Amino acid sequence: WLKPQLRCGSEPQQVRPPQRAPTEFHMTKADVEVGVQKTNGFKAEQAVYKSVLGCPPNSRGKLPRYQNLTPWVGIFFFVHTYYAYVYTFYMFVFAFYKGYALKYPKNREMYEIAMIMMLPFVQHLRFFFGHWGMELGLVYDLSAFLILSSVKICMLMYFLFLQAFIMRLDMRFLTVAVAAVVVESICGIINVLQTLKLASLTIGETVLILASVVAVLTVASYFVVEELLPNEIRPETLAWRPDQSDFGWIYGSYSRA
Repeated sequence: WLKPQLRCGSEPQQVRPPQRAPTEFHMTKADVEVGVQKTNGFKAEQAVYKSVLGCPPNSRGKLPRYQNLTPWVGIFFFVHTYYAYVYTFYMFVFAFYKGYALKYPKNREMYEIAMIMMLPFVQHLRFFFGHWGMELGLVYDLSAFLILSSVKICMLMYFLFLQAFIMRLDMRFLTVAVAAVVVESICGIINVLQTLKLASLTIGETVLILASVVAVLTVASYFVVEELLPNEIRPETLAWRPDQSDFGWIYGSYSRA
């Protein structure tokens, strides 16, 4: 600091040293990867997030240079969620009808109704992580979406191929439901490839996102193979049980009805 100069009849004034003008910088590839932005020719740091759950409420940390390659999937998510409520309602109706008119194996009805109740919960989680993962390109959200998609496909395939009693109407709307999840999963995989190209991921994050892609591709391939196979019918049979004094039902595992 410079010493103040005194004048006769005036108050002492403090002179500040001249400030250096900020120098303009050029963007590098490393700056882009860590989330540096160029604002008015100068360098400005931007926080990089890996999940929407870690973003502040008033902002969303989008991956730099990321763009949703399937923008129409947002509308598809919205329509699919309404459809999920429709087929969940019908599944409850059919489950109550089967429990009244047919004889379930022990504890089988309870497990299947509990699984039906879990379907809307899994669908809403998929909707949340899928929407923000594809909009922002965040690695953990995309991984969670693909893992939940594989879980949802497995749950629907159980009701399509392995539940105790399968009705033809079950086959119709459940096939459409699985196909809708597969379409959304393919959109997620397309955006995952872009995230792998733009983001600087650790080994653990790379393994996580690749494992989620492999999981959803595996269950989707199994669904396609099962749909292409010819229909198999294993009806229940009435047989004599030596340990009891009456006839008992022996249930086969159904893959179609």
